[in-house]
Amino acid sequence: MGDISGFAEIVWTVVSAADEGNKRLISLHEDLMKFCADTRLPVCSLFHHMKNTAAIAVVLAYDLGYEQDQIQLFRVAALLHDVGKLYAPGKGKEHVVQTEKFLKNLLGRVEALDANQKRNLVRLSTKHHSTLWYDEYIATHEDEKILSLADSIASATDRRYEIVLENFSMSKNDFKQGREVKVKIRSDDLIFPHRLRFGEPSNFKCKEFNEYELGRKEEKEFTLVPLPSEGTINQVLLFFDKTVNGGIIAPLLEQASVGTMFECGRKIGLFALDIQGIQQFVRSAKKLPTLRGGSAIVDDVLEEAKKVLSEEFSPETVLFSGGGNLVALVPPREEKLKELKEKINKIASVLSANGLRVAVSYSFEDIFRIEREFGQCLSDLFKNIENEKNFPVEKDAIVPERSKRICAHCSDGLGVIKLENGEQVCEKCFEKSKRGKELREELEPRTLEDIAETIAVVVLDGNMMGRLLTQTKTPAEYSYKSETFDTQMKVLLEETLDEIEHRSPWLKKGETVKYKKIYAGGDDVFLIIDSRAAIDFAESFIEKVAHKMSFEGERPTVTFSAGIAISDKKFPIYFLIDKAYSLLGLAKKEFRKCVELDEKKLFKLPKGAIALSVVTSSMPSEDDFAFVLPRDKDKLILLKKFLYRAISSDDWRPLISLLVNSERGDESKLNFVKYLYARALAKESIIRIAESENMEILAVIKELIEGWKLKE
Repeated sequence: MGDISGFAEIVWTVVSAADEGNKRLISLHEDLMKFCADTRLPVCSLFHHMKNTAAIAVVLAYDLGYEQDQIQLFRVAALLHDVGKLYAPGKGKEHVVQTEKFLKNLLGRVEALDANQKRNLVRLSTKHHSTLWYDEYIATHEDEKILSLADSIASATDRRYEIVLENFSMSKNDFKQGREVKVKIRSDDLIFPHRLRFGEPSNFKCKEFNEYELGRKEEKEFTLVPLPSEGTINQVLLFFDKTVNGGIIAPLLEQASVGTMFECGRKIGLFALDIQGIQQFVRSAKKLPTLRGGSAIVDDVLEEAKKVLSEEFSPETVLFSGGGNLVALVPPREEKLKELKEKINKIASVLSANGLRVAVSYSFEDIFRIEREFGQCLSDLFKNIENEKNFPVEKDAIVPERSKRICAHCSDGLGVIKLENGEQVCEKCFEKSKRGKELREELEPRTLEDIAETIAVVVLDGNMMGRLLTQTKTPAEYSYKSETFDTQMKVLLEETLDEIEHRSPWLKKGETVKYKKIYAGGDDVFLIIDSRAAIDFAESFIEKVAHKMSFEGERPTVTFSAGIAISDKKFPIYFLIDKAYSLLGLAKKEFRKCVELDEKKLFKLPKGAIALSVVTSSMPSEDDFAFVLPRDKDKLILLKKFLYRAISSDDWRPLISLLVNSERGDESKLNFVKYLYARALAKESIIRIAESENMEILAVIKELIEGWKLKE
């Protein structure tokens, strides 16, 4: 017996580029990501189609009680079943012929499998259709029918998107005779307009329009007339949607089917988890290693949870993991999932010293509901997660002898107290500090003092992200959106940090901006940076995301808000972190005020928002500034100029401090102007500023008065 499990892992590594250091694998993976599962409706990559087919096949086989070797055979066959589309795109049966040719050539050089396993792999990979025009490649045996069902469900979901077609029904004969049909087409898209074009390359022309743009929740009736075509037509493309470069594919009636679809009547499981308390767990720390260690533990918990599911079922069943969340397809086995839930929570408890808890929920859905209503299934599952998160959790009570034993890092008086460098710390902070120290060799700077004299805590979060994921129609789309978003955010973050680190305008020769990235996952970013670069970093990242994630380069679809809290390096870091998150809330509030609906009732979003404050004490302050981009671009430039001067110059600092701390209003502005002229006449700091920067005295005063715009 050959090692089918080992071969399955090799195939997964190849198609998913799991070995990130192998450039050839990355290139192949990128080709599979770029190539569409269906060239007529290119909303799903070939990689995601084959991955999701494998996930469904594994789940079905597991639930039906197949042995592990046979499950691995399903897995490999599904991961390779449409590889022929790379060589014969959009050519029906020909792609199966090419798949067979590819596999025979590949397996002829594989020594890990025996002859029987190789024959079964070729058979399963090619015989996964149930319509007559596939001739000898029709699924007939039970295992072939299982893979055929998995492929059919995956393909059907791959072809669902935000445009909904109603009341279309046409026979082959009606199409051939050119009989017109009335159809209603509706857009459920909350984000993009959809530009429908009739005529070639679709199979119909429209009597009313050559082209029509559908807006949000808009429904329109069209009269379609078949275009002449040669040969037998089994499926038709109703229109060409310029937004997705494809369109809805519909079958013509009287299609030849041999009824070989596997009659399972089975359910399939959806599994989701959400790591709770991430922000509090990471934020409750006073030192850099503890902050970074907390973030690393969150990543460790998620990676271990993914590993648990991958080892029990297969890596393909995990649709997405990142940002403290995971979604997977699983067999509908209540006892097994309870066992895995307990195992994952135990892992989280051990790794975080009870600092993190994992909310887990799962549901069992009819397999065809997954095909038709995946978005609603996902929404229901997330509601269950929220209920799980609100479920009360038992905690140790504070006992008198422990109440005076306070952790030096997080001020927690509960749990086991340990000693670290002579300080009393709780077990949770001890584990975070230990994990952070494990990363020290790769982490510079190592302390807050190493970053700068004046530091900034910057936190970023996506705006209105719920509308993106609630619009998800299919498992492939969810997987693609989540993975693409997570990857793109990390790439843009690294690009921004690299630019800021080496190319900030105020840097001296040989100098670099120092920062420490504490957490980055999903749409959450948390870092500590030299205060002089904080606004540049936040603004640049927001601009990059808005440009990259835009429709036709004009309409931002993904945007971020940022909270920036600046203070001296010796100021308690936990106060600064709390202030930054408070400012993030202010930025999001200002962002929402500027969201509009356009004429198509689609959201018209600003690029993002930034809120900033210079913190001098732990007392609440109203000296917070909020900017919405691009509206407040000029004000932000002005603030950056004043902030840099306040940090860099002893003469500018008291004048800018006076500006910031002055009350708002015309009377205060008048007093501020009087004060500036009095200082100028007294030949104090304004004179020194004018001389050092080669400016006229009145020009210095004018700039300071201009700064009053920040308070308006």
